[in-house]
Amino acid sequence: MYRFSLETVLKHRKHTEEVLQKAFVDKKRELLMAEESLASLEAVKMKNLSALHQKQQDGAGIWAVVLYDNYIRQISIKLSNQSNRIKELKHELSANRKELIEAMKRRKTLDRLKEKKWEAYKKTVERKEQIFLGETAINGFHRTNYSS
Repeated sequence: MYRFSLETVLKHRKHTEEVLQKAFVDKKRELLMAEESLASLEAVKMKNLSALHQKQQDGAGIWAVVLYDNYIRQISIKLSNQSNRIKELKHELSANRKELIEAMKRRKTLDRLKEKKWEAYKKTVERKEQIFLGETAINGFHRTNYSS
C-alpha cells in the first residue's frame, strides 16, 4: 500500500492556496466595485458640470452657481480619494497575485514529487511481481522436469 510521506504537507499547501485564491478573488471584486464607483462619480461630475454650464448660460443667480461649484468640488475630492483607493487596491491585488503564484508553485512541486514517488513505487511493485512470477515459473519447471 502506497502512502506519500508528505501528504499532510501537501494538504496544508493546497489549503493555503485555496485561502490565498479566495483572498485574491475578494480583492479583485473589491477593485471592480471601486472602479464602478469611480465611473459613477465621474458621470455625476460631468452631469453637474453640464448643468452648471447651462445655469450660467440661462443667467442663474450667483448662489446657484456657488452651490453647483461647491458640489462639483466635493465630487472632485471624492474622485481623487477613489482614484487613490484604486491605486492602493491594484497594488494589494498585485501582491496577492504574487503570493498566490508562489503558493501554487510550492504545491505543484509537491504534486510532482508525489507523482514521481508513485511511479517509483509502481515500478518497484512491478519488479517484485516479475521476480515472484519468474521464481514461480522456475519452481514449476523444476517440479515437472525433475520430480519424475
